[in-house]
Amino acid sequence: MLPADVAVRVSHISKRYRLYDSSVGRILQICIGFLGKIFFKEFWALQDVSFEIKKGEAFAIIGRNGAGKSSLLQIMAGTLTPTSGDIQTQGRVGALLELGSGFNPEFTGRENIYLNGAIIGFSREQMDKLVPQILEFADIDSFIDQALKTYSSGMAVRLAFSVQAFTRPEILIVDEALSVGDLFFTQKCARLMQELRDAGTTIVYVSHDLSSVRNMCARAAYLKKGKLVECGPTQQVIRNYYLEGSQNSEQISDDGFNLENSNIQVQSFEILDEKQVPKTSFVIGEKVQFEMKWTPKKDFDACHFSISLKNKMDQVVFCGGSFNLQQAGQRVQAHHVYRTILTTDLNLEGGSYSVIVSVGAKSNSTPLLAEKLIEFKTTQIISVTWDYERQVPPFYGMFGLPHSVTTQKDARL
Repeated sequence: MLPADVAVRVSHISKRYRLYDSSVGRILQICIGFLGKIFFKEFWALQDVSFEIKKGEAFAIIGRNGAGKSSLLQIMAGTLTPTSGDIQTQGRVGALLELGSGFNPEFTGRENIYLNGAIIGFSREQMDKLVPQILEFADIDSFIDQALKTYSSGMAVRLAFSVQAFTRPEILIVDEALSVGDLFFTQKCARLMQELRDAGTTIVYVSHDLSSVRNMCARAAYLKKGKLVECGPTQQVIRNYYLEGSQNSEQISDDGFNLENSNIQVQSFEILDEKQVPKTSFVIGEKVQFEMKWTPKKDFDACHFSISLKNKMDQVVFCGGSFNLQQAGQRVQAHHVYRTILTTDLNLEGGSYSVIVSVGAKSNSTPLLAEKLIEFKTTQIISVTWDYERQVPPFYGMFGLPHSVTTQKDARL
């Protein structure tokens, strides 16, 4: 029996799959496996995973591909049986695990709505009241009376999410399926999930977009190769996820900074809004401050500080600092603490951006170059958002250039 405040309890869950080289091996295992012959390899997708999710909590499960996230969600949803262990849930579970989950491709979208309602115990009359809301949110127009097999993957997701959300499950499980939707619909889903969470729905959320995980969920579990690495506050879990995944993890300091050399000791690095509040989620055009406290280990005549931002495609969309602004370099003394701040407006399109920090020392022999003293990729990801459905953005494209528009009548015409 679960305590009243617990929605999901995962107890020592393990899941083993048998991997066969061919269908022949599977047949041989059936026919003569009883003789002790083994024609398969064992693969453990999950191994002894345990945690609890509180009622009304938004809880994330993160990890790289193959970590066991999808297997765990399927077990939670009751569509997959664990090899060992037990999962207990308290409340009706709704799950969006794959495109068109629970839909019949031969039925129309409307027929699938009523079919799903019947499966979860809703009467025809109850569904009649919900259908207008579902259709308005899904926004697939005349396709609602076409066979589901004619839908694009995005349309199928729109309908599946709408049905799950508006039938108001007490526990909503959402896998990566939303990643195939367009930006506008993803924003609608995010707003609706926040509304559901605030209304008391327990949300179990899996996404590789860790900015959305950070914004949605207070706690998270980190899976790696089927094992639970950590379960705790989302910010802490994401930070450790990035640190463990770094290619240069042996160079990461106790403070979590990936250092190229030991010329500089970094005490802290923070991302702040204009009110000096730590923050990583911004809207387009909002002011951001990057602040680093650091100590040089020897004297330098002219140090420069710069910030680079990279998008999901690993493209540098911004790189700037005191050197580009042609400022005089900062003269620094060994073992003194310095505080450097770079301030800019985030005129970048909606998305997630990694942050790279560099400090260089200007050389008199090469005045247009700076010797790199330190460079590190922070564990913080900046999320830039905009409500494209309700507001006109200040620009379209990857970033916003300063611009003006004037129109006047040409007197010569």
